[in-house]
Amino acid sequence: MKELLKSETSGDFGFLLQLLSLPAPEAECKIIRKATKGMGTNNELLWSVVCGRSNEEIDILKKTYFQRYNKDLISLVSSEVSGDLKKLHISCLQAMEEKYDPTYHNATKADEDAVAFYEAGQGKRFGTDESTIFEIICKSPPKYLQMVDDAYVSKYNVNLEKALEKKLRGKTEKAAIFTLGMKLHPHETIAAHIKSTCAGIGTDEIGLSCAILRYQHVLPRVMIEHSNLYGKTIGDRITDETSSDYRDLLMEMVRVAWPDA
Repeated sequence: MKELLKSETSGDFGFLLQLLSLPAPEAECKIIRKATKGMGTNNELLWSVVCGRSNEEIDILKKTYFQRYNKDLISLVSSEVSGDLKKLHISCLQAMEEKYDPTYHNATKADEDAVAFYEAGQGKRFGTDESTIFEIICKSPPKYLQMVDDAYVSKYNVNLEKALEKKLRGKTEKAAIFTLGMKLHPHETIAAHIKSTCAGIGTDEIGLSCAILRYQHVLPRVMIEHSNLYGKTIGDRITDETSSDYRDLLMEMVRVAWPDA
């Protein structure tokens, strides 16, 4: 099927059909391939697939990528990304999230990690210790990371997201906030990500396609958050930003996810 689709269709419509013809892990590997193939790297597309995932999802992604392309995913990312953004990607790909244990992930430890986060970022006079910040985010199970966030607000009067905004810049800031958000409030984070693919001049059709495809399993919740946050539905956004067969295919994916919407 995928060979037929590739020969008979083209453009954004054809690429999305090719993704739909694949099992989800293979489709995500194809997205990574798209983000890293040719001159330059589509960093936003790459971190939207790699960052903010569970250990199990990361393990499946790495295994599938190697089976499909005979290349280690960490090696690929290391060759495509540099600097602080590379540190974040590698932290995510190491699948280091701890299993939540209330006897270990307690209020005392949350206070300690909040202090460590501050000292690596806002409290550091010169520069930022990104590795420590990324390790805390990636190692913390979601329920515990919320405890760290609460402790940080109590101690420093801003949350972890605002702390990242103060110390990081550019693509690293966006990717780190996405990673944090996927643990603390995933549906709002995905809604914001979908909106970002339609921001500015023109639409990031590849990013929009991949987001609608990747988050199909939670799209009803995301659609509610999107409407609450932005006063318009994802369907409205698709209608405004896309056209022709490509628009019809995206709208059908939305209808399949939530027939009564």
